[in-house]
Amino acid sequence: MSRRFILLSALLFAFMFLIVPAPALAQVENFNFDDLLASLGPRDGRALIYDVLLYMIFFIAFINQFLIPDKQLPITVLNFIVMGLALTLKLLVEVPTVVNDFTCNFQPANAVFIPNDYAVFFMNIGMFLAPLLMAGGLRSVKGKSSKAVAPSIFLAILTGSYMAAFWFLEQRPCSDVPRYEESGIELFLIVGVFSLHLIRSRLHGLFRR
Repeated sequence: MSRRFILLSALLFAFMFLIVPAPALAQVENFNFDDLLASLGPRDGRALIYDVLLYMIFFIAFINQFLIPDKQLPITVLNFIVMGLALTLKLLVEVPTVVNDFTCNFQPANAVFIPNDYAVFFMNIGMFLAPLLMAGGLRSVKGKSSKAVAPSIFLAILTGSYMAAFWFLEQRPCSDVPRYEESGIELFLIVGVFSLHLIRSRLHGLFRR
C-alpha cells in the first residue's frame, strides 16, 4: 500500500464526512458539534438495529479501503460510495420508534428523509449492490486473490441484511413506498447476472489458497 494511496483515502474520507452531513445540519437551528455527535450516536427502540448494522458497514468498509490494491480506482470509488451511503442513512433518515400500522404518516420535524421516501429506497439498493460489484470486480495481485474480496462479500451480506430488515419493518407496511418486486427486481437481476460469475471465481480462488 503506497503512501499516496493512504493520503488520497484520508482526503476523500474527510471530504465525504464534511459534505454528507451538510443537508442534515441545515435542518436544525443553532446546530453545534454536540448535536452532530448526538446524531452519530445510537438511537432508541427499533432504530438501534439499523444503527448497529450501519456502524458495522461503515467500519468494515473503512478497513476494506486499505485492503484494496493500488490502481483499482473503480473499486475504491465503490467502497467510498458504501461508506457515504451508510453515513447518509445514519444522519438523514429518521425512523419511528413505533410503526403507525399502515398509515405511514411519520413526519419528524428535523428529518431530511422518512423511511418511505424513494431516495431511501434507492440508497438502500445502491449500498447493497456496490459491495457485490466490488467483490466481482477486484483483480488478482501477482496471481493471488485480493485481501479485499472477503470483506467485500461480508459487506454485501451486511448491506443486504440492512436493506431486507429496513424494507420488512419500515417500508413494507406503507402503501405508498415503491415495491422491490415492481421497480427494483430488474436491477437486481441485471447486476446479479453480470456479478455472479465473477464472485464465484473470486470465492473459488479465495478458498483454494
